[in-house]
Amino acid sequence: MLALLGLCLAECEWGGRACYRAASPDPIWSNPPSWFAAVCLPCVLGLALALILASSVGLSAPETVAVGIECCYQNTGLGLTIALSAFPGEAGKAAGVPLVYGVAEILCIGAFAMLSLSRGWTHSPKGEHVCKALAGNYQPAAPEDNKAMALT
Repeated sequence: MLALLGLCLAECEWGGRACYRAASPDPIWSNPPSWFAAVCLPCVLGLALALILASSVGLSAPETVAVGIECCYQNTGLGLTIALSAFPGEAGKAAGVPLVYGVAEILCIGAFAMLSLSRGWTHSPKGEHVCKALAGNYQPAAPEDNKAMALT
């Protein structure tokens, strides 16, 4: 959700500047399909590889889902800021990669999260309604660790 908000704010900021000057000579949609594939592929491959590695070391299904999402999620707001400051003369080209990756990440993580919820791979019960699963707290309670409490 924060990634979506960050992208919206960045787009408003970037789009607002475009109102005061001519449109970018390098719009994102002018890139070839291979460019979009190259930008989106790390998101999909990162999620798949993280799931394979997490399950191969014996993590539970909810832990594997968490590892997959954490490995796939990247701070696109930071990437956009760095790209715009590193290439000030080529803002259209520089902003394209983090913006397209951010959209791919939202779609990929969202689809994977819905699949995980429907398959029962999360802590929420299998078949739980999406709204109820999002609003509820299904995290397991941590066991009381008296030794750890004594050390603090």
